[in-house]
Amino acid sequence: MRDPDPKQSLFSLPRLYHGALNFSIVSAEIGFVWVRKFSSLLTTKAREDLLLDDLLAANDYEEWYAAAHALDELPPKYDWRINPKSDYYDYRTLDKRRRQLNTLRRNGSPQVVADYLRHGLQRNFCNITRSPLYTKTYASTKNTIEAYIEESVETVKWICDFKTSPHPGPGKLTDQEKMEIVSNARSAYGSTALLLQGGSVFGLCHLGVVKALLEHGILPNVVMGTATGALMAALVCIHTNDELPAFLSGDSIDLSAFTASSQRARDISEEYIEYTAISPPRSRLHNWSQILSRRVWRLFTKGFVLDPEVLVDCVRANVGDLTFQEAFDRTGRVLNIIVASPNEEIPSLMNYLTAPNFLIRTAALASNIANMSHSPNIQIEILRKDRHGRVEPVPGTGGTNAHAVAESNPPLPRLKQLFDVDHCIISQARPYMAPIVKPSLPYIRPQDSFVRNALRRPINLVPFDFEKHLKHYMTQADSMGWLSDNLHRILSDETTKGDSVTLVPEIEPRDLLLLLKNPGKKEVEFWIKRGERSVWPSLCALKVRCLIEVALDATYERLRRRRVGDQSAPPSITLLPPGGGPLAMKFGAQKFVDGI
Repeated sequence: MRDPDPKQSLFSLPRLYHGALNFSIVSAEIGFVWVRKFSSLLTTKAREDLLLDDLLAANDYEEWYAAAHALDELPPKYDWRINPKSDYYDYRTLDKRRRQLNTLRRNGSPQVVADYLRHGLQRNFCNITRSPLYTKTYASTKNTIEAYIEESVETVKWICDFKTSPHPGPGKLTDQEKMEIVSNARSAYGSTALLLQGGSVFGLCHLGVVKALLEHGILPNVVMGTATGALMAALVCIHTNDELPAFLSGDSIDLSAFTASSQRARDISEEYIEYTAISPPRSRLHNWSQILSRRVWRLFTKGFVLDPEVLVDCVRANVGDLTFQEAFDRTGRVLNIIVASPNEEIPSLMNYLTAPNFLIRTAALASNIANMSHSPNIQIEILRKDRHGRVEPVPGTGGTNAHAVAESNPPLPRLKQLFDVDHCIISQARPYMAPIVKPSLPYIRPQDSFVRNALRRPINLVPFDFEKHLKHYMTQADSMGWLSDNLHRILSDETTKGDSVTLVPEIEPRDLLLLLKNPGKKEVEFWIKRGERSVWPSLCALKVRCLIEVALDATYERLRRRRVGDQSAPPSITLLPPGGGPLAMKFGAQKFVDGI
């Protein structure tokens, strides 16, 4: 028997060499594939991250809503939305009431429908306004809640459209009965007030908040302002809803006073250089340092950043000599301004009921100076019109300093008493409060990406608990009389009791440089957009809170005008902007608007 050829042996050296080579090549290829996949996993963003990037980069509401709606359609959020169960609200009672309302509407008994509707007219019915129901998603909430709001709005429309009868009886409604039903329902539900607080230059964000609320049909008829917020509230409440869109675009705001102020500063600088024979500096850093030092000195010595004389000219150019009563008669919107009242005869809360003949511009300026002034030399003079239309000073206000504050009538309880306000939308634009005051609903939901949110907004790195602790310590210091007048007024602004939603514009460190510039058209547009963006994350929660109220107000206005024979459009109630649009209103309100 012949021996096997060593060249043909399975374990021959050539075969072992080729086997090892092939194994090395295959191993290298497998390793390269896994390294590439791992690298792709680290560098390629997930769909949720891409949508969050689109959310942050959105330039208008349509772009923001597209990204927010896509995020809400992802499996975890979608499963949470369609599942009615939650420990935060009573979903069983809510769904039972929705189905009962639908059944009663189909049976056609108006008295029974009206009674059942009014018994459950609560803004926080079954706890549907609790914040955790809106922190998991962006543009929507539980489908059960949305269906209930839609059914309630449809019920209001059904009552509004129910054919009236000249004689009362079972299954019939007279015009008077229908008016009483809607009026009682409005009183039971309560009303919303928009509070514009502070801001200095950043107070222009308030205009963006108003613009977003107006576009989505939930701008309250009651508006209150303090400090710079009082100036913004005055600008808003002297324009009708038809005029507001053009005004809020920034084109109709008269900023000539700030332009003239900048020109005067340049002229003074040139005269000084010419007089001292010093060569003019060319550095932009030098110019900024001069402006910064001048405004910081004004802040610490007088208590405000912008020159009050420039504010006087700006407010006079935009507001004129309108009184609170004239503004209400023109727009139907209730303007409220908080001032530091020097005595009991001057109301601390000014509106068309408490101060009908007072000039809006002087009240707004008094609020602005009193809320920011440290100097006792600041003079406050409030003007009013007599019965002949002549402008005269109000006795007891000329020469009064900002520290003469009457605290016997706090403004917020007075606001609730006069206008049945039980719900507030708070726009907070104080730049020094930005690090500690958090919005009710953050722009990026915490469970999505806390690190992303923190890195994107380093000025908001202060933890949520710090705000509560700081307010607690300030309250304790105030109770012992250790808090200054200025901090006491800020604290009173922040402690708004009752149901509310807080909106805070995003302020980044580089935005603080805008304090060095007088506001021009470009800056106004920038801050208006910032204000709009602060509203978008809270729109779903705001619509759940306000859509029934808006429907009741629109119905009441329609019935009132029909009663007096006025067929013109309501002056101050608008559910949709001109042209509507699929993103302007949710929860079936488009059908309601078409019916109204």
